[in-house]
Amino acid sequence: MDTHSEALYQFKIYLKGISPMIWRRFLTRSVISIAELHYIVQLVMGWKDTHLNCFKIYGKAYGVYHDGGLMFDNDPTNMYLCNLGFRPNTRFSYEYDFANDWQHIIRLEKILPDNPTMKHPVCLAGKRACPPEDIGGSKLYDQFLANLLSKQLKVWARLGTILSNQEKLKSRINESIKLEGSWWSDLLFDPEYFNKREVNEALDQLYQNKGTTMQSLQESFQQVIWDREYEE
Repeated sequence: MDTHSEALYQFKIYLKGISPMIWRRFLTRSVISIAELHYIVQLVMGWKDTHLNCFKIYGKAYGVYHDGGLMFDNDPTNMYLCNLGFRPNTRFSYEYDFANDWQHIIRLEKILPDNPTMKHPVCLAGKRACPPEDIGGSKLYDQFLANLLSKQLKVWARLGTILSNQEKLKSRINESIKLEGSWWSDLLFDPEYFNKREVNEALDQLYQNKGTTMQSLQESFQQVIWDREYEE
């Protein structure tokens, strides 16, 4: 690691092919690894790391290996951002889920003086919710939203009638929402939702338990996702 290059990097990431734009702005130390950046991107965007991934930086592929996926030349836990020669306005791509082809563009907006006391990356701003997993990618996102709205209108109309003054039934349905998983999650999806505080709490939790190995980093990420889904 080139410690002489220690700084703070302010990045902006957005998802290609969707309008209005889904984006996040976040701040991190330049001494983080590619592996850390992968999990930071997963959390700030709202993904679950259930698919393959790949950064393309100056034409070279980097990423975190998953079974059945790409083999990368470099160990992502040993490849640090400060050694990649980034300058302000450097752009690179991040692909997630090769089947759905979620393409992200990441731009380094600013290089700021380092802050060694910074305990974890910080999400500064963002707009709109991350799409649900496995819906077909950006090309099918508008169709997903149209279908979702139709389902929501039908379901909420029926629930509104059923739940009138029936608090016990409402409680039972709320419990079923927690148990049914993705069907209810998609139905309750709000494309305009974004909560910076929740993102920063997730980043804080990731860094509290990430350890020094790829395994501990992965386990810390999975615990964040588990806790988030259980709370929802």
